[in-house]
Amino acid sequence: MFWAELIQRFIHKLDVGAGSRWMRLLMVGLMAGGLALWYDVLNFKNFSAPEAMDSAQLARNIAEGRGYTTDFIRPLSVDLVRQWRMARSAGGTAGAYTDFARVQTAHPDLANPPVYPVFLAGWMKVLPFHYAVQLQKSFWSEDGRFQRYEPDFLIGIINQLLLLAVAGLTFLIARKLFDAEVAWVSAILVFGCEMFWRFSLSGLSTLLVMVIFLGLTRVLMVLEEMARTPESSDAKSQRLAVLAGVLTGVGALTRYSFGWVIIPVVVLLILSGGRNRVRRALLAAAGFAVVLGPWVARNYWISGTPFGTAGFAVMAGTPLFPGFQLERSLHPDLTLARHLTFYLKNSA
Repeated sequence: MFWAELIQRFIHKLDVGAGSRWMRLLMVGLMAGGLALWYDVLNFKNFSAPEAMDSAQLARNIAEGRGYTTDFIRPLSVDLVRQWRMARSAGGTAGAYTDFARVQTAHPDLANPPVYPVFLAGWMKVLPFHYAVQLQKSFWSEDGRFQRYEPDFLIGIINQLLLLAVAGLTFLIARKLFDAEVAWVSAILVFGCEMFWRFSLSGLSTLLVMVIFLGLTRVLMVLEEMARTPESSDAKSQRLAVLAGVLTGVGALTRYSFGWVIIPVVVLLILSGGRNRVRRALLAAAGFAVVLGPWVARNYWISGTPFGTAGFAVMAGTPLFPGFQLERSLHPDLTLARHLTFYLKNSA
């Protein structure tokens, strides 16, 4: 009798009680996992984008304790490090160098912002990554022939978890702006978008940037709502303003171009009204600077440039430096390029 009553209560909770919510979440999770498994088996093709392979090898160096160093040596990076260290050595500020270009030891990476490689490095520490090609295991090979590379596949898995986070944040934002029905439809459309699934297997940082952007959007929504509520807490709004600046800084350290978002963030905080709106805008800018500043200082200490080789990307693809010529140049003449870059970009 006791067990029958206990089972009846358990079924009641799962059907109409508090457990019904967890059952729905469990069903959604199982459906998402099944969809991911089906898509991965049919569509995984290993990494093809050079940027994805570059981030992965950098993450491996970090995970194995070799620091933020790269095995992908760009002649432009070598030249920047060499010239800067020679100038510092001549000025007596850096001691006596023997390997100015740092090619005999681990070369510092000057092309990639740090958040995504560090994120992947953490994933590599959590899971046992096997970097040797698996030719004897059926899933990774087929009839003894290479089929899938395990580290690339595992990086795709963590990016699909980020896709699930993107769908979840979309649900929260849509429910706040509209209602639950619109939120569910929005989340399903996002999670079912085939382009996002392709990005999840590409190894690129796109989905991580989307998570950061949606998180920033949610924070700004709360700040805007608090600005319209006279009795809202100033201390909480100021903490959220700092969080908005920090998220923008983290986004900039994932994709450098994301840093431009700080401008509309500051403008929005000023225009949103409410008490201490200028203070909130300044706090957001300060949070952004605190996050981005140390990385800019690191790059300047190593190469004399705030963003390394990424700062010269605007010159790449112009008639002066077509294709990948710029980053493959050991002694590029950048004097004329700095003056004509934007003109050539627009006229090409």
